[in-house]
Amino acid sequence: MRPLAKFVLVFCVLNLAVAVGQNTAGLVWISPNHSPGPIDGYEFTETFDPDTLVRVDYIKRRDDSARIPFYIHGRGIGVALGHTREVVLINDELTAKVQRVTVADLRNHIITDVSLEAGRLYEADVRPDPRLDVNPKGYALSPDDRVVLVQMVLTYVGVDSAKLADEVGSKFKPRWYAVDTSTGRVLRGFKGKGPPQRWY
Repeated sequence: MRPLAKFVLVFCVLNLAVAVGQNTAGLVWISPNHSPGPIDGYEFTETFDPDTLVRVDYIKRRDDSARIPFYIHGRGIGVALGHTREVVLINDELTAKVQRVTVADLRNHIITDVSLEAGRLYEADVRPDPRLDVNPKGYALSPDDRVVLVQMVLTYVGVDSAKLADEVGSKFKPRWYAVDTSTGRVLRGFKGKGPPQRWY
């Protein structure tokens, strides 16, 4: 049997006190392209197969005898370890213009898409200009990791001039959604540029 991958990239969870990576709401986001070193007994690794372009992400905890695969994808991702250290919040760049947010439960190895219903609600509620590409982004987890706050962000404006881009871009309406991490069901929606103060 051919080995799963030919190259291995190592990346690890960052200490919240380390000024590396993007820190939002108590979560530190990292990319497979960074190797800051392990923290709290958790180490993440990623393998890449140049023939299939498949990337597989693994976690190895202090008591694990071997690394455990928890996510398969084809492009770049950002990951943040949950507060309970039992889930991983993932921002997955499916294509250049399409993104999704998932939660990997390390206890039962189930992947839940926590952005699908949020995206549908956004389309129905806002009916955004078709020239705007709006995508979900995982922002925060509740202390028990049962609720995730998903932010709808403007990622691209499909026009041919800077002036028109400003005009069309101004039509973007930001939204936030509190989503159940085990089911992907939206619990509440919020308006406004900044994150809601109470969402879980």
